[in-house]
Amino acid sequence: MFYGPYSKYMPTKQSCLLTLFNDLGIPHEEQKQVFGSPLMIISFDVNPNSMTITMSPEACNNLIGTTRGFANTPHHKSLKDFQCLASWINWALNIFSFLRPGLSGVYEKM
Repeated sequence: MFYGPYSKYMPTKQSCLLTLFNDLGIPHEEQKQVFGSPLMIISFDVNPNSMTITMSPEACNNLIGTTRGFANTPHHKSLKDFQCLASWINWALNIFSFLRPGLSGVYEKM
């Protein structure tokens, strides 16, 4: 169904919901009105049809490269650098929840 305010076709039920939001004065943003499969949610590929959540190969490689670079640099790191890396790893473990206990050593070190 064509949704006029965004000038594009969207699934009928989503278009009707957005029209209701407009009638009730509920704000919404076009960039958050995603549909299809897979969906990109907080940089994870979510496929509701196969019930899977994955990281893109690029994001995975970036995280691995940064972690290796952090570990292989001989000079001392600041607490801020350590916290930044820990938060990035924590984000990645949103989809690998069984690995989360591995972060306890990182938080203990901080």
